Amino acid sequence: MAKLKPTRPEFVTRCQEIFAGYRDNTWRAKEAAFFKELEAIGPIIDFPVGDGKAVYLVVSESPPVIEHIPLGDAWQIPAAHIRGLNAAALREEVRRKKAMAALFARDVITNALETVTPRKRTR
Repeated sequence: MAKLKPTRPEFVTRCQEIFAGYRDNTWRAKEAAFFKELEAIGPIIDFPVGDGKAVYLVVSESPPVIEHIPLGDAWQIPAAHIRGLNAAALREEVRRKKAMAALFARDVITNALETVTPRKRTR
């Protein structure tokens, strides 16, 4: 049964700074840098919610403790979902997230397009 640790005030401030960069399109770089900092603390997991995702930092696997990261619209999963998470479920979420990152790290589409030679136009 996972517990939800209160979000650190510095995380809230950083997330607000990242969201402020939305208009000038600097938010992606700021968010990537923030994720690198968070990954030094622990793995990041997310769950699809509404039109976005709920992002959490795994603080501890045993006992399972997660911390909400209020990015974007700051979506959260229901408390019952959090209580239902156990150490095995957290490990599976971390494994799934790494597998998806590895899959999309390979630029499959670009590689496929590079192997296709364009046809010469004939009239």
